[in-house]
Order: sequence, then structure tokens, then C-alpha cells
Amino acid sequence: MSASRASRLVGWKAIGAFLGRDARTAKRWEAERRLPVHRMPGGRRPTVWADPDELDIWIAGSRTAEPEAVPVTRRAIATVSALSAVAAHIASQARFSDLEAAPYADAPAARDLYLNAQYAAGRRTAAGLDVAGATYTALARRYPSRATAFAGLAECHLLSREFGVAGEREAYAAASTCAARARALAPQSADALRALGFIAFWGSADVGQGLGLLREAVALAPQNARARHWLATALGARGAFAAALAEIEAARRLDPQSTSILADRALVQFAAGERAAGRAALEQLTEIAPDFSATHAYLGQMDLIEGRDADFPRRLEAEGRLRGDQDAIDLSRRLLGVLRDAGAGAMRRAYAEAQQLLHRSGQISAFQVARSWAAAGDLDSALVWLGICRDRAEPHLVAAAGDVLLNVSLRGRPGFEAFRRLV
Repeated sequence: MSASRASRLVGWKAIGAFLGRDARTAKRWEAERRLPVHRMPGGRRPTVWADPDELDIWIAGSRTAEPEAVPVTRRAIATVSALSAVAAHIASQARFSDLEAAPYADAPAARDLYLNAQYAAGRRTAAGLDVAGATYTALARRYPSRATAFAGLAECHLLSREFGVAGEREAYAAASTCAARARALAPQSADALRALGFIAFWGSADVGQGLGLLREAVALAPQNARARHWLATALGARGAFAAALAEIEAARRLDPQSTSILADRALVQFAAGERAAGRAALEQLTEIAPDFSATHAYLGQMDLIEGRDADFPRRLEAEGRLRGDQDAIDLSRRLLGVLRDAGAGAMRRAYAEAQQLLHRSGQISAFQVARSWAAAGDLDSALVWLGICRDRAEPHLVAAAGDVLLNVSLRGRPGFEAFRRLV
């Protein structure tokens, strides 16, 4: 690939500025990390220059850079304007619509990066999300007037809550910034609307707006499997299982190779009463895609519901290992000891107490703590934590109507019925 003279970054200072570093760091990265830098022949001190496209590809592909060198999905994008400032050298590019069938069709190198990011994000692993986040960031810097990469970054931030170790508040804040930028650039972008719908529904407990945006995304792009998938999970959370199954089946037909769609389809089946079928599908997925963390998380929920206490710590350990969550791994080992020494009831209480500590540090919602106390059989504590979730306007209370664990434990209790009708 060859950069035009106008777009070349000439000199170590310009190259370092593009990378967000000083000239000395850029020189070191050339020596230690094969930063793609060229030299003009002649002279005692040849002039160095770099191609922005080559630097973007290097950034996206670098797996050994210092933590500050490659933005990752667990780190919030501070402001969209910062990305635009870094890309000032191409700010004169014409605006393109992201409604085109093939994003970046006019730029083969960018198109290749985009497809790589799509694959990496679709893997739904912590490593995959880091690669996708870095790649989308490179594309956003290179093409700040196009919505595609910003929508991709929003998705990565949202998924990092479930498949990485990002905190809820951090992830939603970063995703909101990126999704709003994407919609401002392309108001009819289904991916931007899908992200905003997810944020409204799960992050703000705004059922009407969330479902409305998700349905709008499906209407704009009926062949978009992810739009139908995310609408399905929202419908399932509200207890609309028939509609959720219809949407997840449509998503499955559009993308039959998606592990995440298959896993969520199994969870919806289980919630809808098809427990044996849902569990069997997830058990099979652990064999087919053993590195997919959600299958272990979902099976762990099912273990608590069905009294398979000996299996629960093993599921927690597997999920933690795949997410890179050492705290979860340590907790799983501690729960095994409690189970062995004091029995299943004590293990469940220890798990609920551990969840309370995670909430105190801002890592999880009070809704998740309520679920853990319901699993421990302490229904009064479960209701108290649902109240905390409501009073602090924390996410996930929208799922009270469709959450199997809570409904198995609390259905019929007046206090719980009020929460089911709340949103």
C-alpha cells in the first residue's frame, strides 16, 4: 500500500502524534515492535515517514503493545472529539452513508479491517472484544465521519460487561457516547439504533424506548441477525417468550453459525418451560464451542434453579477463566470448599455474600445480588435487594418479569409482583 504525499506523516514527531505518543516512543516501537516506518534515501540522517493506513493496521494487529498503546474495550472512549482530533489530517474527506451494503467498500484496507473486527467481536470472547475494539478505534480515527466504527465500538463496550471484566457503569457510559456519535452521523443506522435500544432497555430500564429502538432497528434491517437477536433477549426478559422465540429463530436462520444466538435461544427455551431442551442445547455448545463463556454462565443459572449444587462452582470457574476474571476463579474454589465442609445451603449463602461485595465495589447490579439471595432461599433479602435496585435506578430490573430464578423463588409474593409490574 502506498500513501499519497499529502497523507504521509513525515518525521518522528508527526508519527508519534498520530499514535498519541511522543517521538521517542515512536522510535522505540519501530525498534522493538516493528512499527511500519519508511526512510527517504540520501542524506546523513534520512527523513522518516509513515503511511496512516499501515499504522492503523499495525495498531489493530498489535497484541504486544503497552496498555496505553491500543485502546481496548474495557477502557472507556473519553470523548468522540478526541478521536476526530487525531484524525484531523483527513478531516476533509467527504461524508459517506453507512447504509451502504458493504461498509468501506471504497477503501479495501479499511474494509479488511472492518471484516476482521466483525469476526473478532462475533467470537464473544475477552480477547476477541479487545481486538475488535482496537480495530474499530483505528477505523474511527481514520474515518471520523462514518458511523460504522462508532457503532461497532458501542457494541464492544456493551459486550465487555458480559464477556470481559468491564463494570456496568463504565461500559454503558462508553457505549452511549459511541452509539450517539454513530446515530448523529447516520440517523438510520440499524446498528446504532440497536446499541441505543440495548442501552435504554438494559442500562436505563426504559422498556418503551428500548423496545421501540430495537424494533426500529429490525424494521430498518430485517436481515440483520444481531438486531433480531437483541430484540429477542429483551422480549424474553419481559416474559414475552413466544415473541422472543420467534425473533431468536429468525436470527438463527439469518446466522446459523452464531454461538451467541444459539446460547440465547437455549436460555429462552429454558425460561419458556422447555427446560430439558434448553439445557441439552447448552451442554452441546460447551462441547462445540468450549471457549464461549456465556454457555457456562447460563448453565450455572440452571444449576441453581434445578438444585445441581455440585456443578455450580465448576461453571463459575469456567466462566471466570474464559472472561479473564481471577476473582470469579478464586470464588469458585472457595465455594467448593464451603460446599464440601458445610453443604449446599452454606455455599449458596457464601455466593450471595460475595455478590454483595461485588455490588459494593460497583461491578454488578443489585438485581444480580437479589437473584443470588433468591437462590440461597433468603427471599426477604432478595426483595430488599430488588428494592435497592429500584431505588438506585440500577439496570436489569426490567428482567424481573422473565427471570426464571426469581420467578421460581418469589412468584406469588405480593412484594415481588409489584416489582414485576414496575417497568
